[in-house]
Amino acid sequence: MKPVVVRGLEIGVGMPKICVSIMGKTKAEIIEETKIALATDADLLEWRVDFCELNHATDLIDILGILREMLHERPLLFTLRTLREGGCKEIAPLQYVQILQRAIESRCVDIVDVEIFVDVYDSWKTVKELDIVPRNNMHQYTNTIIAQAHKHNVKVLGSNHNFKGTSPMEEIVLRLLEMKNIGVDIGKIAVMPKSKKDVLTLLNATLEMSHRGMNIPIVTMAMGDYGKISRICGEFFGSAVTFAAVREESAPGQIKVDVLKEMLAQMHVVL
Repeated sequence: MKPVVVRGLEIGVGMPKICVSIMGKTKAEIIEETKIALATDADLLEWRVDFCELNHATDLIDILGILREMLHERPLLFTLRTLREGGCKEIAPLQYVQILQRAIESRCVDIVDVEIFVDVYDSWKTVKELDIVPRNNMHQYTNTIIAQAHKHNVKVLGSNHNFKGTSPMEEIVLRLLEMKNIGVDIGKIAVMPKSKKDVLTLLNATLEMSHRGMNIPIVTMAMGDYGKISRICGEFFGSAVTFAAVREESAPGQIKVDVLKEMLAQMHVVL
């Protein structure tokens, strides 16, 4: 697998990289949370813009400029999580594209999170069921964002989040392959397990993808208490990034960053 290198950080080799999320509602809260996050061992920071109360486009660019200056050479992941995939805002696909494009063109972000089924109303249908949608329609918006990101040398983290449950292993594999096929640089899947077996399903899918030689880093996690183990054992199964909490969780089941760092280090020694 070829690692993705962002500001000297190699994603896809060695220990999983730790990402922490900035979730402030106001500029002041965002700056304060960023200061705290930068004092941790996090490898990269994610700005969850869906938590923020932006008034207009200039606010977005202003905050991105502040974050870029504060982070120096630490990578910044830009994420606008939609309501149907666990975010805080209901947002139309066209508006979603426009906001991501502004972030990309700001030259302040290093990676942009793109929900690969943002074009599809019912993203919980299986990939095979979604094949009835014409291919040029299924990823029309997604393809636009990916092309714009790569034009500006911004990496794309393709993502898909299922807060309703855990799909079968074959479906998780198909979704990751779909991400690779449309040209993302990193593929991410998150599921909500209802049992320990569901966690094993996610881990088996991760292992299957690492054996297939997908050639791009993948990021997988099972959310909630059942899924905490998936945030620790990524190096063993093939997940390249894990998300941690500084103060508040951006997703259920996140572990505090200092605790997670020690766990990952111990796992790395064993491996």
